[in-house]
Amino acid sequence: MPELPEVRTVARTLDRLLRGKVVEGIRIFREKNVLDGAEHFRSLLLRHAFLSVDSYGKHLLFHLSGGSAILAHLRMEGKYFLREEGEEKGKHDILLFELSGGQRLVYQDVRKFGTLEARKEEELWDRPPLSLLGPEPWDADPEETFGKIHRSSRPIKELLMDQRVLSGIGNIYADESLFEAGVHPLRPGSSLTRAEVEALLQASSSIMKEAIERGGSTIRSYHPEKGVDGRMQLFLKAYGHGNEPCPRCGFPLRKLEVGGRGTTFCPRCQKDPGKPLLIGVTGTIASGKSTVARYLEEKKGYARISADEIVRELYEKPAIARQIAHIAGDNAVEGGRVRKDVLLKRIAEDPRLRKRLERLVHPKVYKEILRRIDALPPDGKAVLEVPLLLGSPIEERMDLILFVHAKEEVIRERLLARGKDPREALRVSPSFDRGEVRRKCALLLDGSSSLPSFLEEIKGIPYL
Repeated sequence: MPELPEVRTVARTLDRLLRGKVVEGIRIFREKNVLDGAEHFRSLLLRHAFLSVDSYGKHLLFHLSGGSAILAHLRMEGKYFLREEGEEKGKHDILLFELSGGQRLVYQDVRKFGTLEARKEEELWDRPPLSLLGPEPWDADPEETFGKIHRSSRPIKELLMDQRVLSGIGNIYADESLFEAGVHPLRPGSSLTRAEVEALLQASSSIMKEAIERGGSTIRSYHPEKGVDGRMQLFLKAYGHGNEPCPRCGFPLRKLEVGGRGTTFCPRCQKDPGKPLLIGVTGTIASGKSTVARYLEEKKGYARISADEIVRELYEKPAIARQIAHIAGDNAVEGGRVRKDVLLKRIAEDPRLRKRLERLVHPKVYKEILRRIDALPPDGKAVLEVPLLLGSPIEERMDLILFVHAKEEVIRERLLARGKDPREALRVSPSFDRGEVRRKCALLLDGSSSLPSFLEEIKGIPYL
């Protein structure tokens, strides 16, 4: 959805094209997008001239003679442009203005979410949506904005995009503002200081002014005018750069969802002061995950949390062993302890058994991992070795995810060396979606090489 810089750029373009043009006819192709009804819309606008076009937040404001105005919102893919004489009606046309001099202004919207509404000029600000909007970033009072933010426990990314707090900031410029100010997007508004809120206001103001100068960010369908792109997307530092090196410190930028919106930030430059740095290591069986985790523990001072070790501890608890015996059979437990070799064979024979065991064990493992994370000091750092990390309840807590894989013949050799049947172990080991791995993991490590070579590769990663 176009944000303030894009809407301001569209307004400037339309102001240049429309000033002095008289509305001689209005053809409405889809009445649902005209909120006040086609008849009222025509009655307020016909035979009036465009005086100027400007914007507020994400809204376009068309000012016409006779005290009339149009309040418009582009939503996802709305666009205005002059249609050349002889051009036929487009498939996605919503409305067409017939202008003096034979020109025609078209509003086109592929998604059909955009809106137009005619009002008297004096009523423009008296009712929603304009009456509900907060100030644009450069007009915001720092103390008042701090009060709005500090009273809320919602993530600051959501608050920045709340048009009642500040007008015009959407997903792109929220990411950019938070990056510039060094604020973690998941931090509750109530945790921010006055100085941090002032830094966010300053960052959002300067970034959006720069974006206006560059014609906005042409991402997906936005174009300031037909055949023209904005250029701000070439200068974005965070948005759209997930898993790429941070332009400040080189640490991979992390992408996750905040309030249902994709959010990109630097876990190091935007570290939450109340939380430790967490690196997750996941990947295929016998690929070298433990080698990575132990290296970070022994050489880099990370606390290590291992899901496999937690599982082993759980299997030694009599209560868990009894539940597993009930699910997998008495021979899966001996002396009050789970026999993993028997359990693996049973799982290989009956895939449904695996699901039942996962429903029993996984929630307990993730709960224990979260408990250990919460016990870490805020200024600490930890590496988590978790085979089933992607899609788990703890994935979002990670600041960096490394994926370790190895060639199948190497994996088979390692499993044999551990006294395991490779066929059975591979049958019960998790599989990974390649697209998900590429999206979510900042680094893919091939653990097929010898241990010394693999350790040298890990050692060469500068941000660990």
